[in-house]
This record gives sequence, structure tokens and C-alpha cells, in this order.
Amino acid sequence: MTPPKRQPKIPAGPYGFIRKTNYGEGLSKIKKHIRDVERTLKKGARTAAAKFEAERRLRSLQLQYSEKYIDNHERTIAQRYRKIKHVELKKATRKVKRAEKELEAANNEEDKKMLQEKLEQCQLELMYIEYYPKTMAYISLYVTDEPKSAEKNELVAQGKIAEILSVDDETGAASAAGDLQKEQEEETAEDEKDDFFE
Repeated sequence: MTPPKRQPKIPAGPYGFIRKTNYGEGLSKIKKHIRDVERTLKKGARTAAAKFEAERRLRSLQLQYSEKYIDNHERTIAQRYRKIKHVELKKATRKVKRAEKELEAANNEEDKKMLQEKLEQCQLELMYIEYYPKTMAYISLYVTDEPKSAEKNELVAQGKIAEILSVDDETGAASAAGDLQKEQEEETAEDEKDDFFE
């Protein structure tokens, strides 16, 4: 039986052991390493070469930190606007296909020019969606003017609350709360009088 193969020895670092220099983990680890290097620079290096090496290492760590920060920011923005961009991308591709079909079906030159401009506009919208900067909050192209039903309900409720809380200067805030209580009592009295529930 042959003995297992030994791994070749890796030369040790200046302190007698091998230091890992992979700072690709996370922002907090990189920040910690930056603070460590800054502390060693603050104390003062033993030699000029050591000081130069520490400064070079600090610059590279700061660059790594900024790149990692941007990557994390891009990832959060992409997750936040993923659904909106996907839906708008589908709409834009449909618009481009529709414009291409209309352009092929056009007969006279005036229609072709108009449809060519429309096609170019649709392609611009498609490129806007695809190449929008990843670090910025996405601004939607196809915004609906009417609010959603939940927002409508909220607006109606806010209007009713504003009606209830509209207070005359003479009566004061206490009368607004009293009016609200009176309205609730009137509604319960009407429900009791209703013949349907009997």
C-alpha cells in the first residue's frame, strides 16, 4: 500500500503563519481590515517599506469596499424594481413587435414614415428599460393615472375622516368627537329599526 501524498509546504508569512488576504466576504469584514490598517499606520511603521505597503493595502481595501458597496446597492435596487421592470419590458417588446407588423403592412409612404417614427420610439422605450442605471431607483414609463382600488378606498376613508374632523372655530375639537359618537349611535339605531333583520 502506498502512503498518502503530502501536500507541498507553503512558505510562511513574516509572522510564521500564512495570512489569508481574501477580503471578498462582506462590507463589515472589509471595514474591519481598513480600521486595522489605519491603526497600524497611526502607530507608525517600523520601516519605510512597511509604511508604503500598508498605504498600498489601505488604498486597495478602500477600493474593494466601494466596489462591494455599489454591488450591494445594485442588488437591493434590482430586487426592489424587478417586477415592475419585467412587466414593462414585456409591454415594450409587445409594442415593438406590433409596430414592426404595422410597418410591414403599411402601403403608402406617409404611413411608413409615421410608423417608422413610432417603431423608433418603441425601441427607445425598450432600451430605456434595459439600460436604466442599476444604482438608481427605477422610474416607470407606463404609469397608470387612476389609483388602485386599495388606494381609492384609502382616499375615500381619508375624505370621510377629514369631513368628520372638520371643526368650526366656535365649537372646538370636543364637538367633532361628539359628532362622531352621535353618528355611530344613529347608525346602530337605524340598524335596529331595520325590518330585514327581524
